[in-house]
Amino acid sequence: MTRPFATIGFSFAAALVAASLLSLNGSIAMAVVCGLCFFVLLAVRPTLRMGRAGRQCLLAALLAAAAAFSLYGCFEVFRYRPAVALEGGTARVRLQITELPQNRGTVDICEVQVMEDAAVSGLSGAAVLPKGSRMIALVDAELDAEAFDILEGEVELSRLEDTLNGEARNSFKAKGQYLRASFTGWGGEGIAVEEPDRLPLYGAVIALRETARDQVMYRLPGDTGALVCSVAFGYREDLSDQIQDDFRAAGMSHLVAVSGLNVSLLAQVLLWRCRDFPRPRSGRES
Repeated sequence: MTRPFATIGFSFAAALVAASLLSLNGSIAMAVVCGLCFFVLLAVRPTLRMGRAGRQCLLAALLAAAAAFSLYGCFEVFRYRPAVALEGGTARVRLQITELPQNRGTVDICEVQVMEDAAVSGLSGAAVLPKGSRMIALVDAELDAEAFDILEGEVELSRLEDTLNGEARNSFKAKGQYLRASFTGWGGEGIAVEEPDRLPLYGAVIALRETARDQVMYRLPGDTGALVCSVAFGYREDLSDQIQDDFRAAGMSHLVAVSGLNVSLLAQVLLWRCRDFPRPRSGRES
């Protein structure tokens, strides 16, 4: 087997994708099947048709697939299902916004993290929302909350829908966000907003991103600047409904999102510019 890591990586990734499409029982069944096939093949002597290299490749693929299905099953049992079991409960929480809020009219959609353990009421038994849990919070836009602000108030917990803000539920699940927190106090009533004692390094990056967006929108007002900010910085909320509908109709919605292609283009532009700077000579001159 000349490229074992490629075989293991592709098999592991393919098994994770398959597990995300299956139920918990299906993932466990696939883990058992892959594990049994691995041990059976391990006990059988290689044939001339398969060869030693082919047998090793298949063994590596089966082992990687069994590990992926098993890990996904453990993730479902020990992390995802206990979190979504809190659906329908209410809790008094302290949340810190971890990304720039996205405005949707009268609502701000915020990525938040729980700062302290919070008791959840309204369920059949005692439950706790653990510290460090990541969620999507719906906040009244009148609060004008900023990234890394701390919010305190009573929230209702619900499971994230199949789609929210144009993103699939699986994309939130991959980021460890399983619940939506809706503040019961609307219009700012019963919600306390605190500024953090200090901003992390990522906070400076977000502030720079927001400043760049403001400068672009000042010099290119309207949909032109909104399109530039969407491609360059990920501010899709600045796009008008008409522009978004046009991109969806053309099947090109992915072009208005920050992606690997956009980052590659930016890196290539920077590389071209760096070529203009003088470089020190390497080695000895003859």
